[in-house]
Amino acid sequence: MLGIVVLNYKTWNVTLKCVESIKKADNVSKKIYIVDNCSPNNSYIKLQRYYQDDKMVDVILANDNLGYAKGNNLGIDACIRDGIRYAVITNNDIIFNEGSLVSMYNFIISHNSTVIVGPKILGVSGDVLASSFIEEQNLLQYLGILSKKRLSLDEIHAIKPIQVFSVSGCCFIIDIEKFKCMGAFDEGTFLYNEEGILSAQVKNSEFNMFFLPEATVIHDHGTTTGKVNIFIEEELLKSGMYYWQKYRNSNTLQLILLWMIFTLRTLIKSLYCKELRKGRGKYLKETWKTLWK
Repeated sequence: MLGIVVLNYKTWNVTLKCVESIKKADNVSKKIYIVDNCSPNNSYIKLQRYYQDDKMVDVILANDNLGYAKGNNLGIDACIRDGIRYAVITNNDIIFNEGSLVSMYNFIISHNSTVIVGPKILGVSGDVLASSFIEEQNLLQYLGILSKKRLSLDEIHAIKPIQVFSVSGCCFIIDIEKFKCMGAFDEGTFLYNEEGILSAQVKNSEFNMFFLPEATVIHDHGTTTGKVNIFIEEELLKSGMYYWQKYRNSNTLQLILLWMIFTLRTLIKSLYCKELRKGRGKYLKETWKTLWK
């Protein structure tokens, strides 16, 4: 049986579309675990009522807003309790095309050293949203000072499975046993930089990661984005500093450079975006504190 873990936070109507696409995508035995991150808008109640008679779907309520890593680990633990070995981790704004689940499932069960497999991500207009990398980026590339183009996989022309350094964090399948062995999702972050952390974990393990072009999903990114606020900027910087300190062994000067560039960009954006002016003091305090942890 294949497990599918879907995180929900407030956007229960988006989650419904994702789950219904999963149910229709393939004729493969599956169990869907919706993890509601303690949404303040009764998302859990709405989803629970909608799926109360559906044996294919379990709706799990987290005791707090756990963020990406802890929320997904909660769903993975539910898979383990049900004896499930393989699970798809997906954002709730993903729509699964026919054959996508079975393609990823068949590939990972037939490749013993593979821990993660990512599909080809398409936009709503059918364009390829290339997001896999074949090499690791350096700090200047991460900061946008140097181009990352040569590190990117040419997903548009890819026609066969390719071993990669990283895949998109919005949707992928895992071998749960191997995934737990390499540490599962690092709960040291709340949001963002998941791809970099997972890639570092795979790099430091005996396993590998693949991009599978025959499996395609649609990322309707506009349904859950568009929110501009200082909280997002804060978490992006905090998780970035966590990643570069723990997984890339960056020194203090490098981390200060990262903090300065991200903070400068945020402050400049706040000059013409009023949503970024609220909480700037907290942003400076919390990110500066993270820098010295």
